[in-house]
Amino acid sequence: MPAKFRLSEAKYASLDQSGPINPPSLPQRLYGSILSLRHIWREVLIVCLSSLCTGLLVNRILAPLDGRAPQPNPEYDTTSNHDRWTQFQWTTGIYSSSKPEDFDAVNKAWEEVIPAYGFVAVDHEWAVENHLPASMSLPSDPSKGVYILDA
Repeated sequence: MPAKFRLSEAKYASLDQSGPINPPSLPQRLYGSILSLRHIWREVLIVCLSSLCTGLLVNRILAPLDGRAPQPNPEYDTTSNHDRWTQFQWTTGIYSSSKPEDFDAVNKAWEEVIPAYGFVAVDHEWAVENHLPASMSLPSDPSKGVYILDA
């Protein structure tokens, strides 16, 4: 099969500087300007985003160097003018008392308890039946012995 060649149309460019022979049409000129504007806007957007990211990064890096103390937000304040504080006194016999003359007895009772890991109080009779060693009595109930739980 013989090769088929397509003849191309010859285009001539004028060497005359007075003006183009075939000026571009209006749609071609608009397309060219729109295409160049699209590239310009893309470049402007890239520069703006780059400067924004750089500014945020510099702000983040320099924030610990700021010597100012942070200001508390009043919306998250936990104190209120409506709070009324009342002292709570829980009296439990030998371990606490509202009378000032009993403070020495209360302190002595607390010093006798050695709660290293915790303690329990059981009847002395039950302790003897279960072969537990003798122990000090519970200050509020002498029929019970105090035993320390050891882990």
